[in-house]
Amino acid sequence: MDQERSRFPDEANLLVPDFMKKVIGEVTVQARQSNEINQRPE
Repeated sequence: MDQERSRFPDEANLLVPDFMKKVIGEVTVQARQSNEINQRPE
């Protein structure tokens, strides 16, 4: 998640708890494996 995030020059530091990173990671994996979500880039 950290490497995919764009940072703006004047933004404040953002602290994301580890458990939220795990939740976001799992949702991403499930979405990529789902046939119900369009996987083609538009």
